[in-house]
Amino acid sequence: MLWHGWRNEPTTQRHNPVDPLSVEELAYRLSQIGSDCADESRTDFRWMVELDATTLIGTVAIKDISWRMGYGELAWGIGEAYQGQGWGTQAVALLIERVFTTSRVVRQFAAIHDENWASRRIAEKNNMAYEGLLRKHFIIKGRRVNECIYSILRDEWERST
Repeated sequence: MLWHGWRNEPTTQRHNPVDPLSVEELAYRLSQIGSDCADESRTDFRWMVELDATTLIGTVAIKDISWRMGYGELAWGIGEAYQGQGWGTQAVALLIERVFTTSRVVRQFAAIHDENWASRRIAEKNNMAYEGLLRKHFIIKGRRVNECIYSILRDEWERST
């Protein structure tokens, strides 16, 4: 499973608090995640990023949605072979659009390791506002790290499209 491989790549391991999961555990997790953002019985949605009809290059998601409060956390990962080519920026733009056009979510945010300059740039290119720093918020490989919070609101997105 490609997702399993991406989760084990050095850049993913360096910047994300990923739990070690087997291929079977990831397959089960995928089976429990939806793709229709209008389905308010779910709180997690994930899509694979396709380069073309036969090549998967990454994944994007919105997770931990609070339907009552109208927000959810964005997450993304692009395989190392495809990083730095604009695919992440495009995939996140499509994710933001899909969530805002098919759900009641009004605020999408991302928590990004403060040293993950590539993902921070993806957020900025997608007009996400930097909100601040959560100090020692995540544990990555046994080390406490800071996380930057970026967000975009529905009305901001609508004005930019």
